[in-house]
Amino acid sequence: MERFALDVETLSAENAMAVKARLKKAIGDGVKIVDLSAVRQADSVGLAIVLWLNREALSRTPTFAIEGLPEEILALARVYGIESVLKA
Repeated sequence: MERFALDVETLSAENAMAVKARLKKAIGDGVKIVDLSAVRQADSVGLAIVLWLNREALSRTPTFAIEGLPEEILALARVYGIESVLKA
């Protein structure tokens, strides 16, 4: 499987553990692209999940990419001064 589309609308504390488990399995299966375009809402926990995903996946697959990053996550990354971490 090259691509994994996360089919949740919200990334937050309420679903963080379940989302991380699904993403961890996808990374383990060799996914090279994670599509987050279905995500409509995210908070700082959502940003933490994306940062974790980026770090974990890049350590296994140097060509890994995240597509469809929600604007809320990009906005939080800008506030924290870490936007460049999420942009290839």
